[in-house]
Amino acid sequence: LEVVAPYSSATFGAKVEEVYRRTIEDYRHQYRIDSIRIKDTLVQLYLISNQDEEVRLSVSMDDFYEMGMQKDGTLTSRQIEELRIKEEAALAYQKCIRRLAIKDRTCKEIYDVLTRETGCTIDVINAIVEKLEEQGYLDDERLCVHQIEFMKKTGIGHDKIVRNLKKRGLPYEMIEEHLSSRMDDERENAERYARKLQLTHRHDSLRKTKEYIRSHMVSQGFSADLA
Repeated sequence: LEVVAPYSSATFGAKVEEVYRRTIEDYRHQYRIDSIRIKDTLVQLYLISNQDEEVRLSVSMDDFYEMGMQKDGTLTSRQIEELRIKEEAALAYQKCIRRLAIKDRTCKEIYDVLTRETGCTIDVINAIVEKLEEQGYLDDERLCVHQIEFMKKTGIGHDKIVRNLKKRGLPYEMIEEHLSSRMDDERENAERYARKLQLTHRHDSLRKTKEYIRSHMVSQGFSADLA
């Protein structure tokens, strides 16, 4: 009897009534998708309720397609509440894409942007960074290689390269691994930089020129041995 009791006619009737009330409530608070605008990684929706309430909502591409949204389609108030919670993450993701379109950034730099400029929780931030990595927008290893190449071409020495990349959040081990494979470049870059400095002080005494070159090479990140 205890097993059958929850399925008695009274209980069944109450559950049917509850479903009916919920259905009526959902209909009363349905929103029609009046217009759709795609902007970067977001879909901006303009909705109008059965009570003529107007709502603007930004949703991710994933949610837009997964929920089968289309013009003149409908969303319930519950669905909109759920999408409102996701909206902040969608806007934060778009912010990251815009920053990355300007220049490559490290994972730490994107973490800092999300922590400083959004109200996202740490779990949401981790999920956004992970998604950006999976999509290839973030790649610390690739950035490390490219930055080393660039800085060496501009005459920056080993020590300053390490300082610059560590400041951007790259691990020391990663930096050293890629620098160690290019140690032959260091002496060549040092000699090139020294010749460049020498040309700007060719009218000074030999001693003054040497001191100038040495101090500038050390500040540029070359070791004292090479300077």
